[in-house]
Amino acid sequence: MPTAIPHTLHSLTSARFFAAMWVLMMHFSSVGALGHTDSVSAYGAFLRFWLATGGSAVGFFFVLSGFILTHSYHQRLHDNTAGQRQHFWRARFARIYPTYLLALCLTTASALTLGQLGVQPWSSCTLSQCGGSWLLSLVPLQSWFADSQIQQLWNAPGWSIATEAFFYALFPWLLRPIMALTRRFGWWSLGMIWLLQNLLFFALSIYTAQASPELQAGLAWWPERLPLLRLPEFAMGISVWTLYNAQHTRTTSSTLQTWQALALIGALTLIWYLPAPASTSVLHIPLSGKAYLLAAPLFAALIYWLASAERQPHQPLTRLLSAPTLVTLGQASFALYIIHWFGLQSLFIAFLHQGPPPVWASYLTVAVLVVISVALHLGFERPLQKRLMR
Repeated sequence: MPTAIPHTLHSLTSARFFAAMWVLMMHFSSVGALGHTDSVSAYGAFLRFWLATGGSAVGFFFVLSGFILTHSYHQRLHDNTAGQRQHFWRARFARIYPTYLLALCLTTASALTLGQLGVQPWSSCTLSQCGGSWLLSLVPLQSWFADSQIQQLWNAPGWSIATEAFFYALFPWLLRPIMALTRRFGWWSLGMIWLLQNLLFFALSIYTAQASPELQAGLAWWPERLPLLRLPEFAMGISVWTLYNAQHTRTTSSTLQTWQALALIGALTLIWYLPAPASTSVLHIPLSGKAYLLAAPLFAALIYWLASAERQPHQPLTRLLSAPTLVTLGQASFALYIIHWFGLQSLFIAFLHQGPPPVWASYLTVAVLVVISVALHLGFERPLQKRLMR
């Protein structure tokens, strides 16, 4: 018989905090807020690690989203009736949109302030030029457009919420077919989904390669943000939960679990440091898209491993990730993820005339953002979510 499934997967909740911090550190590093990324010092290597790997953490969120939603709704969407779908979409709206809207308002204010201070691209924004991109962010639909000014002008992390909204719209119809596929083909189903993602990515890459050089510059990041190309990662999450649900009782020593975790982390790290070869190489496309083309199956395996470890609560890593403080930080991770761009912009406003902000101020801002995210989760997200779900 399959083992009992824990109702709440604390390890995965805690993992969300580390993934959100991963993206945050990448953004802070990318604009020089944490110091110089020199090639000599250990600290420079530390910053280069965040730059090289941070963007791929969004892929972890996409796989995890499919897993958690399947864990929570595989029974409540069993018949996929109109009422069940409406309840699901309402619950997703109540959980995500209020904080997303709050963050958009905050980043709009900070972006307009930067524009008043002469910082590009906001200083050249007019209502006719930038109003449309703001409305697309409000909906949100910005990740469907190739122009990076549309995708990220107002709140850079917001593109992923537009992508998640697409997943939510399709989830009631994806759930049963993907679970059936996984029950039939087992772990091979992950390979099928991964192959589909690679084929879609190759097709779009061929299309963008035929565009003019000016257009190619605008399309550079589009393959990594287009919802249709990220959908297979969400589908992997559904598939992984189905495999997790079907696994049989087994015990794994804490030493073996530790080595398994280290092997997964090591594999992910090696992938991100693989250099993308010249565009004439057959390996150029998969390695240039390695942030999700190569990492997604490993994220799926990592999520499966963390969820499986919950069935052995005495294991050291499970106890660590189930610590109340880490679980609370994980619950507040969406707030941290979506408001950190406002914190970064505010930091540059405060130190605009001094060049890059001091490193100490940047780390203080990160700490303050973590505290604010917890306060937002407890005082804003939870109460409003309950009210909207009445």
